[in-house]
Amino acid sequence: TTPIYYLSGQPHLGTCSTTVYADSLARYNRLLGKEVMFLTGSDEHGQKVAEKAEKLGKTPKQFVDELDVQFKELWKMLNISYNRYIRTTDNYHEKAVQEIFTKLYKILIIFNINIFLNLFLLLDKNTLYSRNIKYDVKE
Repeated sequence: TTPIYYLSGQPHLGTCSTTVYADSLARYNRLLGKEVMFLTGSDEHGQKVAEKAEKLGKTPKQFVDELDVQFKELWKMLNISYNRYIRTTDNYHEKAVQEIFTKLYKILIIFNINIFLNLFLLLDKNTLYSRNIKYDVKE
């Protein structure tokens, strides 16, 4: 896989060299008979994207749509053999990320509740400890 390129500007030598290198590895491994999933794409979120779009009088989506075409045309011209091209603004990608973060959030909430309960059970219910200072809790 390549990095998922941050679309704040046109493709350049760095994006080309990384992609050509990844492509050569993918082709080599295919020649060896290995199953290869070569992924590339674009990260289309962020402050720089919003700022550059605003300077050009465009929405961030309009701005990245134009740049995305340039990247895809370059990969076609270089005959890059990727299996999948991902855009972080694609609906399926946004949905998948939301599902992952929802699961992580639930795990974190459960994790934090468990820590709190375990600490509470370890402490005397009438005493609170904070940075080795003991406070008596009066009801």
